[in-house]
Amino acid sequence: MRLGSKSDTKTTGFPVLDGQELTDKDGFKATLLLRKHMNVLHAVIRPTPGQDREHSSRERVLHQKVAAREALHEAASRQGIHFPSLDRDEHGAPLPVRGRYWSITHTAEYVAGAAAVWPLGIDIERLRTPSAEVIAEAASPGEIDMVRKLFEVCEVEAFTRIWSAKEALLKLSGEGLAGLSKCTIGSTNLTDTRPGLWIRHDRMEHFVHQMLRDDHIASVTCDQVQQVQWDWHGHLVGARGTR
Repeated sequence: MRLGSKSDTKTTGFPVLDGQELTDKDGFKATLLLRKHMNVLHAVIRPTPGQDREHSSRERVLHQKVAAREALHEAASRQGIHFPSLDRDEHGAPLPVRGRYWSITHTAEYVAGAAAVWPLGIDIERLRTPSAEVIAEAASPGEIDMVRKLFEVCEVEAFTRIWSAKEALLKLSGEGLAGLSKCTIGSTNLTDTRPGLWIRHDRMEHFVHQMLRDDHIASVTCDQVQQVQWDWHGHLVGARGTR
């Protein structure tokens, strides 16, 4: 039995078992199958449309949100996941649908989405110099220095990697930025060649996969998935890589 290839899913994105498509009526069975076969997380990143100055700020944000959901549905389809609706709780955190989780992120330049049968979080940030107040809130000097040396990069990139990794993890936990003080840089395992950072949160360490492209850092984390397939505007990057 295969799962996840074009021959295994129909246009609805539901998984197929022994030639028969499973629908939301088979939600529990389908979720178990997806958990068994999902060993690569697909993260889809696309340019943000409708950001010209001729649009109002409200219209630009609306374009971002719509495009982010389109990226999410594309990523979900690759995982054999279908979302009939996308809802949030009273705090704005995404609600899972029949055991399928989703996460989106958007900026004026890029939108991104990812889906899995476990909690996950995705974030994208442009490299820029933040204010001293933001730096002090999000990362200690020791953390910035550690990441700067680990990736052999400037302080701006080091901070952006930390900020994006922590935000992705806090999306996974559902806390949002309110939990920022709980996050610190975890161990730096030099034998782990996956590009990304270990983040410690509530005495647990989580690996956050990262990719740098076009002066942006994208971060995604899902504890049960060890590899990420990035699709950045049609530029595919394999599930493993080097720093």
